[in-house]
Amino acid sequence: MDRTSVFIGPEDRAAIEIIKQRYGVATEADAIRLALRVLAASPMLQIELPPRPKHAHRTPRKVERA
Repeated sequence: MDRTSVFIGPEDRAAIEIIKQRYGVATEADAIRLALRVLAASPMLQIELPPRPKHAHRTPRKVERA
């Protein structure tokens, strides 16, 4: 399994907490994985994405592992 860093804001953290409580998952990582899998299995939704946080990188950076 690869590790990925994601910059999230307060609204995202609140959403993760709701998912943890609602579905009984123990960790933030489990809540994020659950949300990704549920969304991927759902029909395409017409939603407006939230604005990108100012501190988020525009291009992905490759992290070298030792």
